[in-house]
Amino acid sequence: MAGEYLSQLTQLENDLNENNGAFTDAINARLSQTVSAMTGQQISVEEYLRVMQLFFRRYERERNRDGQHYCAIRMLQLQHVLKRRRHHYELVTGDRIPESYVAYIYDKSQFYRQTFRLLQQRLLLLTLVLFVILFLLLHFVLIQTNSVALVEAVVISLLIFLYSFIRMPKLFMLSQLEAAGRNVENVLLEFDYPIVSGH
Repeated sequence: MAGEYLSQLTQLENDLNENNGAFTDAINARLSQTVSAMTGQQISVEEYLRVMQLFFRRYERERNRDGQHYCAIRMLQLQHVLKRRRHHYELVTGDRIPESYVAYIYDKSQFYRQTFRLLQQRLLLLTLVLFVILFLLLHFVLIQTNSVALVEAVVISLLIFLYSFIRMPKLFMLSQLEAAGRNVENVLLEFDYPIVSGH
C-alpha cells in the first residue's frame, strides 16, 4: 500500500541527521532492508523520492559521483513523467512532485542540465558544418544553382537537426542512467527496475 514505508524512511532520515549525515552499518542495513521490502510494491511519489534522496546522500558521502548522478536523474525523470500527465509509473502513486523536493531535484540535477546544454550546442554546431558541406557538395559536385543548393542544404540540415533534437533528451537520459547504473548497488537497482519496466 502506498505510503506505508514513509514513516520508516523518515525515521531513517532523522537517525541519519542525528548522526551528522554519517551512514553507520546499522543505518545502511536498515536502509537496505526497507528498500528491499519496498521492491515491487505500490509506493507513493514521496516514498520513491525519499529512497533516491537517501541513496544520493550516501553516495555523496562515499564520493560516488555515478551513484549521485543515477539518483538525481531518476528523480528528474519522475518529475518529467508526472509533468506529462499521460504516462505514469504503475507502481508509483501520485500525480505531482511535493513542493519540498522541487528545489532539491533542480539543485542535484544541475550537472545533467549543463551537460545536456553543451550537447545541444554541439548539435547546433554539427548541423551548421553539415549545412556547409551539403551546400558545397550540391553546388560543386552535383552542379546545382546557388538557390537550389541553398534550399536543399537548409531543408536536409533542418530535418536532421529536428530529428536529433527531438530524440536527444530521451537517448541522453538513458545513456547517462546506463553509465551511472554500473556503480549503483544491486538493492537500489532491484528496487528501481520494476518501477522503470512498468513505465
